[in-house]
Amino acid sequence: MRLTRGHMASTFIETVNINLEDFSETFLTCATCLCTYDQERKKAKLLSCSHTVCLECLLRMEQLPQVIETGVVRCPLCREMITIPSGGSNAFPSSFLINQLLDLMQKQRKDVVPNCSVHQQEQLLYCEACDLVFCQHCDSLS
Repeated sequence: MRLTRGHMASTFIETVNINLEDFSETFLTCATCLCTYDQERKKAKLLSCSHTVCLECLLRMEQLPQVIETGVVRCPLCREMITIPSGGSNAFPSSFLINQLLDLMQKQRKDVVPNCSVHQQEQLLYCEACDLVFCQHCDSLS
């Protein structure tokens, strides 16, 4: 607890555990093609309806005959009519929030390779056939 202008106030710290796969599927996946956004062909583009679609899906939609004729696509999520910018699908703004989340996930993602308890400088190896983790310098199996 801490005092605030003569009043007692308590500070609570709340933690949340999030399943990485669920988070990625929910926020970092294009709802149209179900691929994870990236900084290249699957770049997250923000539509005027506030939904996000990957650049590759937008480029594919842009080639449909009715879209070529009208210059308008339907948002695949809410079906709102969206005018394609004069620069084409590349000119849709990038989704700043999605890009921030991708950056955050990239920074947080670490490969964790355990070390041998006997040879502490040696990383353990994994045998897919045996489904065992082992040290190449000793008989230690984990």
